[in-house]
Amino acid sequence: MAEIEAVLNTPEIKVTKPSDTRWLARERCVRAVRQVLPALVKTFKEIHAESGDAEAYGLSVLLCTYKFVACLYMLCDVLHTVAKLQGGLQSKDLDLSVVPVMVQTTTGRLRELKDNPSSSTWFKDHSLVFSDPAQLGELDIEITEFDKETFIQTVYKPYIQSVIDHITSRMRSSDVFSAYSIFNPRHLPEEEKNLSTYGSEELELLTNYYGKPQTVSFQCTTGTSVPDVNPEQTEAEWKIFRRMMFTKFKNSTAKEVINALVSNTTLGSAFPLVILANKYGILYLSQLPPSSGSSAILTTSGLDTQQVAIS
Repeated sequence: MAEIEAVLNTPEIKVTKPSDTRWLARERCVRAVRQVLPALVKTFKEIHAESGDAEAYGLSVLLCTYKFVACLYMLCDVLHTVAKLQGGLQSKDLDLSVVPVMVQTTTGRLRELKDNPSSSTWFKDHSLVFSDPAQLGELDIEITEFDKETFIQTVYKPYIQSVIDHITSRMRSSDVFSAYSIFNPRHLPEEEKNLSTYGSEELELLTNYYGKPQTVSFQCTTGTSVPDVNPEQTEAEWKIFRRMMFTKFKNSTAKEVINALVSNTTLGSAFPLVILANKYGILYLSQLPPSSGSSAILTTSGLDTQQVAIS
């Protein structure tokens, strides 16, 4: 494909296999496909011509369809927006107090994309692919206004709404995430005399959340979980731990504090519930996989990024 990219004067980019659970990987894959689309089409056509490979022929046809191109450009906008959120959540210096703002900013941008496609960076120009000779213009594929409107109503808007719903559902406890900011030494008071009230409100929110039974569902079964923490014991441990933060970890990052809790045997035996709370919160925060509903919409629309990935 490199030779074809050189002839077409397109960037030499490796199209990689997207991850099932990471928006960042999917965003990179989709961006790469968009950038080398003409070269991909020609490559699959050459493979079919040389070997008669039926799958290569099918892919060369699929990549030239309106639905595929429209989905590709839509995903460039959506995944770019969501990838920024995931990148922020995975930052080693993440301040959990700003998580609610990050989520609101992301869902706000997605709503703007859904309600006003012309505000997009890439999707607004997707139809030009079929008129640009350097793209797919030489194939003389006719795109009607009916095709565009049908895609907007049946794929574009439902897909973006499903992503919004998924993020909102996964991050509905963003106030709890924000409360985890008490484990960030940068929020500690300047003077030790003010330490007695530090984190009290946030800890109460956390113990109220994790100290009560939660309704959980697995497959077709719904039940009630055992509380993760004992509020009174956690409060007693917090009073000891926040003083240790002030004396030993004041110049550390939140990640360093949590790593010390998890890895240090002495601290681990002294503060088991603090470790539990931190591990639970950080692991929950770091995961933002695509929803099955979103993937289903794309599959039925004829776009499966796994299908065009070259490893």
